[in-house]
Amino acid sequence: FLVAGLLLGVASSAFFLFLGLLSLASGVPTVAALFPGAGPAAKFTELATPTNLGAASAAFATGAGIFVARRADLEGRWRQWGLLGLLVLLLLTVTGINVVFSYVFRAVDNVLIAKDEAGFYTQLQSFVGLLIVAVPTIASYRFVRMTLANSWREHLTLLILDRYFQDRTYYLLDSNSTDTSIDNPDQRISEDVEAFTAETLGFLLDILGSFSNLISFSAILWSTSPDLTYALLAYAIFGTAVALSVGGELIGINYKQLRLQADFRYSLVHVRDNAEAIAFYQGEAREQGEVASKLQAAVRNYDRVIKWTAGLTIYQKVFFYVARLVPYFVVGGLYFAGKVDFGTLGQVTFAFSMVLSSVTLIVSRIQDISRFSAGINRLGGFY
Repeated sequence: FLVAGLLLGVASSAFFLFLGLLSLASGVPTVAALFPGAGPAAKFTELATPTNLGAASAAFATGAGIFVARRADLEGRWRQWGLLGLLVLLLLTVTGINVVFSYVFRAVDNVLIAKDEAGFYTQLQSFVGLLIVAVPTIASYRFVRMTLANSWREHLTLLILDRYFQDRTYYLLDSNSTDTSIDNPDQRISEDVEAFTAETLGFLLDILGSFSNLISFSAILWSTSPDLTYALLAYAIFGTAVALSVGGELIGINYKQLRLQADFRYSLVHVRDNAEAIAFYQGEAREQGEVASKLQAAVRNYDRVIKWTAGLTIYQKVFFYVARLVPYFVVGGLYFAGKVDFGTLGQVTFAFSMVLSSVTLIVSRIQDISRFSAGINRLGGFY
């Protein structure tokens, strides 16, 4: 409920912010000239209807009501939820900036083709102005994202430590105990928790960002060529199906690699912690052999990781390079027929790449997903 309330509140706030920016843009001729048709003034009139304003107001009120009703559950966590709300708002802002960039590039291409020197420098000024807004926005997004992940890591680590020290759990999980089915608890607490919080937040934001880009740029694609939109969806479904089949194998290999790497590190820690006993009993050869065997196991499994990763990388490169040709095949005919201008061709290509990255998130992130899934399995077994 809290997540739903936050999304409702942020989405409605972003809508009102967008209307405000449209109102300001309609009064700036340089900005208004970027958009086709009647420009931002007509878009403002189209969106600022009583129905839309009422729906946005109701969404904001619903989100605020959920937070007020659940305020007891937020005790001591208002800062984290505030950061999450700010993060989602910045994410939507970055998407909006990318859409405006597509129109700027379109205008630049058109004035270049028309050899309009004055218009060219005017559009460059628009680009610089947009860049001044975009850079601090993107930097703020990155800063808030890392800050929230770090705060979440602290909270989750302390929660797991409480359970680790309850009822002598740390003793039951010791490597010398009879039950060692859960290996390397130190790694799971120190590394797996950090990876889980950072990657989970990253994936959630990537999904939300992909959905936002999909909605924003699909409108540009559809208005130019519905056939291109259908071609993109078919291509994305095929690519995702292949990536999932390969990624399933990588999850198991990465899970094993995390365990073997942790075993190797623990063998080195064991030597350091028992250095006096090893020296006294002259057990160097035995300990060295044990450490070397752990290393060899990790290296052999990593050879499998290399082979599967190399094959997947080849597939990803071919998939995305071929995808660059799709918009030219579909929209190129429209350009030669005089149905679209040259700037539209460039804008559609950019929009196609943004939508493609949104609907092929699994293809582009399958290696990260496989490592992330392996880490979740280890952390879940420990918790």
